Amino acid sequence: MQHVDDGDSFRVYDSLKDGYSVEGCLQTYTPRTGWVTLRCKNNDLGAGTCESFSYDVITGLIYRMRLCHALVPCAYQGFNE
Repeated sequence: MQHVDDGDSFRVYDSLKDGYSVEGCLQTYTPRTGWVTLRCKNNDLGAGTCESFSYDVITGLIYRMRLCHALVPCAYQGFNE
């Protein structure tokens, strides 16, 4: 999963020929509720493909990307605008 700052788009890549899809989500942290999912995209087009979505990322908030696959635990990558 990749964040493209110009335009605030997020790309979810499927690079494995294993028959499973991948899901990429954008999350933000709030002290009251913890991690909240803002937007998700499931890439079920197959190996070597990319799905994308847009979300207006706001300066000053804490964000992370979550990438999930059926065969391995989800991976997380934090970032700030």
